[in-house]
Amino acid sequence: MDLADEVYRFSWLSSFDGDLMVKVTRTAAGCTAQVERQWFVPPYATERTLSPSEWLHIEAAISVAAFWSLPGDASMIGFDGADWSFEGRKADVFHSVRRWSPTDPALTALGKVFAEYAGFPDLNLY
Repeated sequence: MDLADEVYRFSWLSSFDGDLMVKVTRTAAGCTAQVERQWFVPPYATERTLSPSEWLHIEAAISVAAFWSLPGDASMIGFDGADWSFEGRKADVFHSVRRWSPTDPALTALGKVFAEYAGFPDLNLY
């Protein structure tokens, strides 16, 4: 992860619909989102600036999901579904959460927020 004030990364590795990686970063200079998407076509990668209200929306979703207090790995894996990985760093504190096709509505909503700011609001996350 970068040397920034705050960084979060969401990785979605699906069985059938490709992969999505979204990294959002907050520094004194502003907030950005870096996106990579791969799915049977040439990979898509972009970076864009996030507005202060978009960053606040991401922070709110992180708080609702209780990201910083969730256990790291639920130790579940499957064949049909997707591996969801969330990583975060604030100053010198790092935390990661990994789930196989999570059923927790707040964690699912957090993944959808990342997909929305990645430019894929209609991506069917499972």
